[in-house]
Amino acid sequence: AYAQLAGAKAQLARLEEGASEEQIKAAEAQVKQAEAALYLAQTQVDKATVKAPVDGVVAQVMVAEGSMAGQGVPLLALLSPDVKLIVSVEEARIPDVYVGQPAKITVAAYPDREFTGEVTAISPALDPATRTLPVTIRPTGDAAGLKPGMLATVTLLGD
Repeated sequence: AYAQLAGAKAQLARLEEGASEEQIKAAEAQVKQAEAALYLAQTQVDKATVKAPVDGVVAQVMVAEGSMAGQGVPLLALLSPDVKLIVSVEEARIPDVYVGQPAKITVAAYPDREFTGEVTAISPALDPATRTLPVTIRPTGDAAGLKPGMLATVTLLGD
């Protein structure tokens, strides 16, 4: 569209130097047509740009480049750079869990390393299938190496 517009403008400039009125009007019409084509192309590019509502890392692309995207169809899987762990706490241990409670996190990938964390959220309801309470823990120290999807062992610590 940019090339078409530039060509039409160049032709108009040539014709204005010594062309008939009809040639000038035809060239002006070509310039307007090229401007409209450029506007439409820019609008399509603006509408084709996909912006994520949050920061993250693309984990999986679910559509092929150039394919049409439908409303409500996922285009990609986006992972948050912030790691969080969701652990299931037995019903009998619920009174011992509180927001801000420190936790120790270990993963098989780093057997000699302990990560620190704390309870940041406690679900208001038990999981009806397991009769356990989902509790969210976020690392508080250096969490480099922890990746979404890793299996972890979490120990909730007392005061």
